[in-house]
Amino acid sequence: MTSIGVPEILVIVIVAGCMVLPLWRICTKMGYPGFLSLAALMPVVNLGLYLFLAFSDWPVLKELAALRQTQIPNAMPSSSTHICTRCGTAIPDDSAFCSRCGLAQR
Repeated sequence: MTSIGVPEILVIVIVAGCMVLPLWRICTKMGYPGFLSLAALMPVVNLGLYLFLAFSDWPVLKELAALRQTQIPNAMPSSSTHICTRCGTAIPDDSAFCSRCGLAQR
């Protein structure tokens, strides 16, 4: 009977690190705790994790939406500007997109 040697353990650690470290960064950027990425190492739980991350409302997006609702328009519109309907920013009439939120303007 053979045992697991150093090369095999090294491969396992590298593969696990390649799975966990990027997912750790993704989770923290989404607003979730990074240790949630450790679920990627569990065979059935990792599928649930990916589904949860794909279809849940991310905390960072909830915070962004709350901030957008509390902001006051940047400036009063002049005759050649109009107000963006999403974020309230005054933008030139010839702009195709809002310079702040990127919403198409026509």
